[in-house]
Amino acid sequence: MRVCTFCGHSKIYSPYEDIKAATQQIVSGLIQDGYDCFLVGNYGQFDRLAASVCLTLKQGYPSIGVNLVVPYYQPQLDSYEKEYRARFDDVIVPALESTPYQYRIVRANEYMVDRAETVIAYVNTPIGGAAKTLAYAKRKKKRIFYLANNTVNSNRDGSSK
Repeated sequence: MRVCTFCGHSKIYSPYEDIKAATQQIVSGLIQDGYDCFLVGNYGQFDRLAASVCLTLKQGYPSIGVNLVVPYYQPQLDSYEKEYRARFDDVIVPALESTPYQYRIVRANEYMVDRAETVIAYVNTPIGGAAKTLAYAKRKKKRIFYLANNTVNSNRDGSSK
């Protein structure tokens, strides 16, 4: 199984359609390269864009898996569980019970990076959760596609250039 995940800001400041088109192009290429599992979050515009792209491509590639990773079981999953299970192949809740509530999104992001070979990142600033997740992916030497400032850049060694 080849796994890709995503990290990005809660708001998209670049032209939305440009980021969506670039994400779709990258994900399509990864599927052609044998990627068959996509881990997505659900906490901001880029997470929802990534999920939308993957779910749309799944219509043409039904063998790929699109899995939602959520850091909280209660109450969010309870209230949305039917919707999530109808849309995604799986809903994954990492074992984070011992993690303080305010750090669970960070740990869920690390969980996704740890399981992925490739990360698609929409990060334009060095601060915030998306930047921390990107820094974590770099430390783990993941292949990273950078979507920022209307450019796409890919590096296998986790470097930014």
